[in-house]
Amino acid sequence: VLKIWPSAELRSHESVLLPDLGAGLRYVKDLSKMRALKPASVRLLDNDQFRLGQALRESPSKLQSFRNFISKRIFPARSVVCATIAFEGTPEEVKVQKKSVLHLASVHGGILAGSKVGKAGYDLTFAIAYLRDFALNHNILGESFETFVAWSKLARVIEAAKCKIRSEHERLALPG
Repeated sequence: VLKIWPSAELRSHESVLLPDLGAGLRYVKDLSKMRALKPASVRLLDNDQFRLGQALRESPSKLQSFRNFISKRIFPARSVVCATIAFEGTPEEVKVQKKSVLHLASVHGGILAGSKVGKAGYDLTFAIAYLRDFALNHNILGESFETFVAWSKLARVIEAAKCKIRSEHERLALPG
């Protein structure tokens, strides 16, 4: 079966900072229930991924520097997570999607971080494989994982994967 859709009239991005992984998981779970008007793509960056993205970005604008200052005052640097969101549709559909995203962000204690952060986070997901290969040439090991798991088990799977990676790293006496 081949399904074909027309190209979207409008594409845009947004990002939402949330206080911690639990709030982030509840937020994206609620976004997944939006039915026909849910965003085209939602990716939740855990704190490690978010801090990596912050370290890799170019110098921030004055507005972004101000947003960073505010977000650091609101959320602890070692727990904040970021949802990157891509919207597609007619201008009216995207407007409704953005309104819902903003409403759910406030329900879950989140704040908007801007479209540039959303676009950069979205683009980063496509660049990760190339970053991994480049870093490996400099003895830096990194990987991303994708899986299917029930919402009720997701936080435990994430923690178990990170725990296993750390223990294998230690067992193999890898540097870093």
